Amino acid sequence: MKALEKLISQFNLPSPSQRREVLLNRMESDDLKKWDCKNCIGHCCTMISNSMKIDVLEAVDLYCYLLEKGMWNDKLKESLKETISTYRLDYEIVLSRGQEFRRTYTCPFYGGHNLGCSISPSSKPYGCLAFNPDKKGVSEWGHCSSRSSLMEKREVEFGEDESKLIDYLCDELNLPTEKKPIPVALLNLELAIKNYTF
Repeated sequence: MKALEKLISQFNLPSPSQRREVLLNRMESDDLKKWDCKNCIGHCCTMISNSMKIDVLEAVDLYCYLLEKGMWNDKLKESLKETISTYRLDYEIVLSRGQEFRRTYTCPFYGGHNLGCSISPSSKPYGCLAFNPDKKGVSEWGHCSSRSSLMEKREVEFGEDESKLIDYLCDELNLPTEKKPIPVALLNLELAIKNYTF
């Protein structure tokens, strides 16, 4: 992890939680209004509607969190591989005009209704943080949406610097620049780190 942090440190990018602050603040505000996920079974995290893809920097944030918390282990890696295999996330289908078919999958970090997500909000993918209930007491699918204006605000503040770091990491670690499903992005990152000479 230290070597990876050294690669990133030269860019002086704010911490993962600082880059997520605008999204986290909105979540806290929504929580005070009881616009939360406590009554929902989490369709947004399951194959019903989850097709989350992350870039290499989001993968780095998540990977470092998992290492720090002692969660990156053989059991997790097997779970990631199983998710990839079950939902065929390693197989891309290109539609007309170069668009890629987005496969849905149940996130390997989703622990079920009461357990929710095992990842701290300060390290979650931006898209996960931005997708929230639109009213109080949501208990079923269809009453949530993405806070796209907050995503745009976050992008204005950090996007340019993040893009430079993403390009650098992809070049240095020989990783694809396209966003990938969470399990694919994490395992690609680990393999790239193993093969990189720091």
